Amino acid sequence: MQQQIPFPATTARPINAQTGTSYCLTLRDMYRLVTLDNVAPITVTVPAHDEVLFPVGAQIDVLQVGDGKVTFTASGAATLHSRDGNLSIAAKSVGVSLVQRSENVWELIGDLVA
Repeated sequence: MQQQIPFPATTARPINAQTGTSYCLTLRDMYRLVTLDNVAPITVTVPAHDEVLFPVGAQIDVLQVGDGKVTFTASGAATLHSRDGNLSIAAKSVGVSLVQRSENVWELIGDLVA
């Protein structure tokens, strides 16, 4: 079954601007840029497949805009894989990508720290 792209390929990619200290990813974030802007630390939750039905291959880009350290966490059966197990964005103005490799398995790619 072929998945439909949630927006026309000829348009600019939508941005989901978040300003809180926690955010749980949703289907609307697929193929979008999620920006996170706060002076306090921010937790981004990657939901389990039984909570949000992301298709395998879904990609979400995340950009830390503010000074608050952005850290990713997995919910339920979801697992996050990254280099050296690092789960926090390295600094302000750094972006990372999340790619769902299989149900409940996400790869976190980019400039990350412990």
